[in-house]
Amino acid sequence: WVEDEPELPPEPAARVAKRAPVEKCGVSDLFACFQAGENERKPPLVVDTRRYKEWGAGHVCGSFCVALTKNELGRKFLEDSSTRDNNDPHDTRKKRERLNAQRGKWCANTWMGREVFVYGSAAVAQTSEIVEFLQRDESTLPKRVRLLD
Repeated sequence: WVEDEPELPPEPAARVAKRAPVEKCGVSDLFACFQAGENERKPPLVVDTRRYKEWGAGHVCGSFCVALTKNELGRKFLEDSSTRDNNDPHDTRKKRERLNAQRGKWCANTWMGREVFVYGSAAVAQTSEIVEFLQRDESTLPKRVRLLD
């Protein structure tokens, strides 16, 4: 008499982390997305990865000047420096409020479900820390990340 071995439950399928697609694009793609998105609830989001000083010298209208920083607990987060008080007499509170009213305020899920265009001083790579950070949390994934040439 041979005893039957108990049947083991099937192993759960390996969970594959979702990631937003990343692709390179040009300025004409950004312009076309803005034109097509005029009636959308979530317009495209433009992220400038340069330092604030460079952003202040000239940037895409409505872009966020974003840097990856750490808080006091050592957790990484994306910080918008384009609306901070820089003791600049030309950078008034009203100007910052108007900018926030036009594009919305930066927060931890600003990019969720949106087309995100990322640019910097040089071409931004898919392996950039900022691109990786935008894709770290499945619940706040952007619709697509587009790297401007």
